[in-house]
Amino acid sequence: MPKIDTGYVNLTSPQELERAHQDWIASVKSRNKSAFSHFLQKRLEGTLHAKSATERKKVAILGSGISALNLTLDQLFAIDKCNAIIAFNKSMAFANIAGVVPTDFVFLDGFSATAKAFLQIGLDFCIRHQLSLNNIVMSNGLRGRVTTSQEAHLMSIGATQRLRQGCSALYSVNMEKCLASWTYLAPKSTAITYCDHTPFQQPSNRWASSYDQPLYHYRGSLTHVLNFITIQYPDSDIYLAGVDFNTPHYFFQEELAEYADFNSDWTTQLVTDTGLHFSAQHWEGTTMFDDSEYINHQLSLYGCRLFSLNEKSLMVKHSLATYRDIA
Repeated sequence: MPKIDTGYVNLTSPQELERAHQDWIASVKSRNKSAFSHFLQKRLEGTLHAKSATERKKVAILGSGISALNLTLDQLFAIDKCNAIIAFNKSMAFANIAGVVPTDFVFLDGFSATAKAFLQIGLDFCIRHQLSLNNIVMSNGLRGRVTTSQEAHLMSIGATQRLRQGCSALYSVNMEKCLASWTYLAPKSTAITYCDHTPFQQPSNRWASSYDQPLYHYRGSLTHVLNFITIQYPDSDIYLAGVDFNTPHYFFQEELAEYADFNSDWTTQLVTDTGLHFSAQHWEGTTMFDDSEYINHQLSLYGCRLFSLNEKSLMVKHSLATYRDIA
């Protein structure tokens, strides 16, 4: 795992450095969980930050990259003041260890059994923390397969209430078979938006202006998240947290061990071998960054600007985002 600056400058042996690194990560996650609890309590109490009518809207995106653990407390408070905080794919399920309370959840990455399982794990996270979101964005293919009734959900997977208490036990039981007819359990009082995204190689893969059109998608889920923002939150400054692409590791790498039966898919070995996120790898002659100019142009048409909180992110290197602090 890449080393994050821990401040331990007098340690010399690899064992000492690794131990200090792991201690530092544990302390950051503990701090972040406390921050998450604070922000969540404020959200549940309805004591949200006042938003200036003249200030540009701010939207934060929580990715899964390791740099999410580099966020300072000042940055976490600044993120919490954003007009919207969007988690996508796996990041929702572990938002507490990033210290971020999302307002929106985008999950259109539903091709593999692993992805489908993590959609429910993310929804479980929202239910467990009583999160009422602004939007949950799901694939059109899930229409009629989402419920707010736990009984209906349990019946659809043939699970007992006892199994429901342990995610690993539940989702590892005939997962492929279960997911084929799974009725997803979603939090109550949350709007669900159903839409599609276009396969990246199709000529019709263009930026959508409404949910009636398939969202733009080019070699990575971030691209359709950006299209979602231009529809839902136009005229915004968008800040990327944990959107790195230059490492194979997640900020929740250790926590993934709890989900050992479904924490990998067909891209996992490719990511391990190259050290790059799959979207940044050359696959079928393309990377996500090939369409940077088009993406930036579309963002500008909707009055959006894209910033990264990680100056080493490939988003900055490939001029898709500008490095800028949010605090």
